[in-house]
Amino acid sequence: MENKQRKNKFSFFKNLTYPKVMELYKKYPDNNIKYSLYNQNKKESIHYNFPSQEEFALGWRIHYSGQRRDALFLQTHLHYLPEYLWRNLSYDETSNILNGYRVRDRQNYYFINLSETDSITRELFNLLHQRTINREELEQLLGLFEDNSLQDSWLYIRGKNVLSMSSNNLIIMPTLLCQEPFTSSHSIEV
Repeated sequence: MENKQRKNKFSFFKNLTYPKVMELYKKYPDNNIKYSLYNQNKKESIHYNFPSQEEFALGWRIHYSGQRRDALFLQTHLHYLPEYLWRNLSYDETSNILNGYRVRDRQNYYFINLSETDSITRELFNLLHQRTINREELEQLLGLFEDNSLQDSWLYIRGKNVLSMSSNNLIIMPTLLCQEPFTSSHSIEV
């Protein structure tokens, strides 16, 4: 009977509509949120703290177990979403109105709220994934992040680290950090 209740709880959270998501999902980032890994030998979960935004800026990634019993439902903003989840974003629409994005990382489900800073977040993300970066353009985008108080985001932290890599006008990025930029086939007006 207990397993059935957990299953119902999982599907209840997974299929929530936008207003209920805002009410019931936990806000991320938050220092109190922990993720769980299920230990099959001991049949229990081990709890860990999420990596910090500084660790995400260095390219850290978490490998979750994928157990439904340890599922976590989080709401966040695009500038906090870990880098490796960007390519899996899907739109959450109700009655042809865009509410936000959803993405899943094994047992963790993220709901990404729309915000006015999404366009500059995408610009900075794309810029940081190019092979060569114009210093002035990067400084301008980092200034916009500062104006909007987004200095705690991994994007801002990585941008500052890139600026400190070179004093040239054209910064050559290591191949490791260059990836396919995020593109959207769905135009969004906020």
